[in-house]
Amino acid sequence: MDLSNRIRPLFEDTRTIALFLGLTTTAYLVVATYRSATPKALSASIHRSPRSKISTLSQASQDAVPYPPNALPNPRDVSTPYGSIRTNLYGASNTGRKILLIHGISTPSVVFAPLATLLADKHNYQVLTFDLFGRGYSDSPDPETWRQDEGLWCSQIFAVLSSAGWLGERVAIVGYSLGGGIAASFTYFYPERVDSLVLITPSGVLRAHRIAWSSRLIYSPLLPQGLVEWLVTRRLRAGSKAAAKPNHAEEATTIKSVGTSEIPSHPALMADSKASPFPAGSGGSIAQTVTWQIDSHPGYIASFVSSIRHAPITAQHERWRTIGERQQGDEQGDALIEKKLLVVLGGEDGTIVPEETAEDATGAFGRENVRVEVVEGGHDVVVVNAEGCGKLIDEHLRA
Repeated sequence: MDLSNRIRPLFEDTRTIALFLGLTTTAYLVVATYRSATPKALSASIHRSPRSKISTLSQASQDAVPYPPNALPNPRDVSTPYGSIRTNLYGASNTGRKILLIHGISTPSVVFAPLATLLADKHNYQVLTFDLFGRGYSDSPDPETWRQDEGLWCSQIFAVLSSAGWLGERVAIVGYSLGGGIAASFTYFYPERVDSLVLITPSGVLRAHRIAWSSRLIYSPLLPQGLVEWLVTRRLRAGSKAAAKPNHAEEATTIKSVGTSEIPSHPALMADSKASPFPAGSGGSIAQTVTWQIDSHPGYIASFVSSIRHAPITAQHERWRTIGERQQGDEQGDALIEKKLLVVLGGEDGTIVPEETAEDATGAFGRENVRVEVVEGGHDVVVVNAEGCGKLIDEHLRA
């Protein structure tokens, strides 16, 4: 049952709505007034990742965590004013091009383990991944102070590139889901830093009619933060137990599809499956990793909510159009090497619907400036079809 069905009975009575909003607004104002009178120290405004606590566990206990701290190659923790960032480098000794991967809203960079391993081991690329703030082993700057938007993420990308010694050169960027919207925004603002761009089931041009009224209400300023986080936590927990089913029906997107669409829908990767995206089968499933973040990362839910409110999920057409126009412009430094970007869509994706996204991406970037490919898989395509995604990425970067 999706969230709109769960909460609709709560809001059918207009008197209930009025009473509910009145009480919650009063409570919110009281709390907000108190908080404004008690400023927090900078360090107190950062929610620390589970990294320190997990380091005190035995090796066996660490290995039992769905996202083991050392399951991915070459882990590094990068210090920034916004907290620590976890990065991993695949193919450190490779001589191929450098690729930065940016993950989506709910799942940390472990979602890229199959794809990153393939790109490094089979195609000789150097592949850098990182956990977005508030996910996995990256800290979370308090969203009440630093909202999760493209400004924060662009700063994070620069910190990640600098830590790897990649800041002085252009790199290829691959963004998945929300990471696609982030990758496009970074390319829009800093074209001189990006030589190739690949968007996999990206956010950015999600059609407005797919945002349900219940989601609009939940993420509006009308509801207090505590209630919103409680509702989102319940939805994400439910989604981690039963993977979302592909749905091409003309129905609105709710938290169910936004928050659980990255949890694989393939039968081998259902919540109760033993399949794992980790190399050598270590770690847990993607669904278990989401649940672990809810339970272990104090900034995860607040970061998720802030991302929904401020991320480049919809209405990015003008920026995408600018990226496309640069491919035909005179300033070579602003154009991608291939003079076009690659968009990869999952044929069974019920969230970033392939037919709609292909049409909107082509219309925004310009037909001559984008290559759109549809492969087998749902919104979880980077996990269930890493081979197909990797093949297309390699073809594009070698074009």
